Amino acid sequence: MTTRPPIDLTRLFTPQSIAIIGASSNDTSISGQPLRLMLDSGYAGKLYPVNPNRPEVQGLKAYPNAQAIPGAVDVALVAVSAANVPNALRDCGKAGIPFAVVLAGGFAETGELGAAAQKELDAAIKESGVRVVGPNCIGVANIATRAFCAFGGALYDKSLEPGPVAVVSQSGGVGLSIVAHAHARGVDTRYLVSCGNEADLNFFDFAHTLLGMDDVKVIAAYLESSTEGAKLRELGKRALAVGKPIILLKVGNSGAGRRAAGSHTGKLTADYTLFKAAFREGGFVGVGARDGDVGLGAGLGVLVGVLARLEHGDVRFGVEVIDPVLVALVEVDRAGVGDGEDAGVVHRADGAIVVAGGDAADFKAAEPMFAGFSRAAYHMGPLGSGAMAKLVINLVLFGNRLALAEGLVLGNKAGMQMDNLLKVLQDGACSSKTMIDKGPKMLKSDFTPEGHVKTSLKDGRLALEQGARLGAPMLIGSLWTQLQQAAYNQGLADVDSSAFIEVLRGMAGLPKRG
Repeated sequence: MTTRPPIDLTRLFTPQSIAIIGASSNDTSISGQPLRLMLDSGYAGKLYPVNPNRPEVQGLKAYPNAQAIPGAVDVALVAVSAANVPNALRDCGKAGIPFAVVLAGGFAETGELGAAAQKELDAAIKESGVRVVGPNCIGVANIATRAFCAFGGALYDKSLEPGPVAVVSQSGGVGLSIVAHAHARGVDTRYLVSCGNEADLNFFDFAHTLLGMDDVKVIAAYLESSTEGAKLRELGKRALAVGKPIILLKVGNSGAGRRAAGSHTGKLTADYTLFKAAFREGGFVGVGARDGDVGLGAGLGVLVGVLARLEHGDVRFGVEVIDPVLVALVEVDRAGVGDGEDAGVVHRADGAIVVAGGDAADFKAAEPMFAGFSRAAYHMGPLGSGAMAKLVINLVLFGNRLALAEGLVLGNKAGMQMDNLLKVLQDGACSSKTMIDKGPKMLKSDFTPEGHVKTSLKDGRLALEQGARLGAPMLIGSLWTQLQQAAYNQGLADVDSSAFIEVLRGMAGLPKRG
């Protein structure tokens, strides 16, 4: 018997009206990008920006809350900070909005730091009755109608045309990469959904609905975390029944890989044998690894290659495609957002970089894939070196920001003209990206979040753990973590990590700001 989906999400994928909660006039921000995308690409449905501080946003009338919207709304895109998400969902529930896409991070994926926020989110979902995508996701996109309840550079490509492929990914960045790479190979996507933390709706909910949609012929999926073997087998059986293969790239197959995947979504992941069993039962084209983890870059290449071959009808159900081991960590430059909304990770004009660990030959084989979504790729050493490189990057950033904050506090105590002091620092031999990005924030006490104190505290703790394990001195890492802890204890968990300067100002006897 064919498995029925637990909930019909057709309205989520084909909305006729969308509310943008926390809509920004800054169309480079995460809270401004989706509205700009839809306005520029010709979305024909109704758009309702919600922002209590503005009478209009990007040329459209703005509403103080969701309940003030005059018409029915299919989907709410919730683009506010983590602290404001629960109340936004309750407002959506009172307005009768059935679905919400929550972009903000800062919940279960941050471990104990996000536990309280996760508990409040869970309560709001239950209380509101709204079915939620995310949090910590890039959203849901319908390329046919240009209903972009999502953000991301790949969606700006005006040459995208709707095709027979639906992409379901537990990583937003990987989902966008699949869309872009498939398009480059002549295979077009119709739907993209980023699952995020799956606080409510999950991978299986999305996949079941998409299997039932007439304009979807194949699903390309990226899965990090799941322990629901029975649901996986049921999904495969339904895919077989409707004649629509699911091409599944599964990472987190080794012990280390499972821990890394869990840190991304805040969920446990199962041993790869569970997935191999589902592959054998049919319905899937599995992209896996014999031992350890399939490489992200190489795995994407295989997945897109399978999609391309599907166009020619020469891919069978129930096969497993094996590719070399390669683990890559993408470090994406961060850019700020305006109008006081929460910030997120976006691609700058100069793009992302890849730092990867694994066999050198495997890295070389995957370089063409990396070139498709990054401006540079670096082989750092054996498996695990990519993740370690990210910690080293963070450590150097810690030192830069510490020195800047200490210098600004000293200059303030000395009675200097602070605007000129910052200009001197930016123009002198010590100048750095930190001086440019964080200097004005520290000077003006503008702590609109680009990277949260609580996240920075987590990163500092991870660096200290690795230093202790390897016997490496962590003088800067230790001081940074202590200052972030102090900022956290002072109620600054959800603001920008540069807010630790307020701790130094307090130690110097300077007045409290903000």
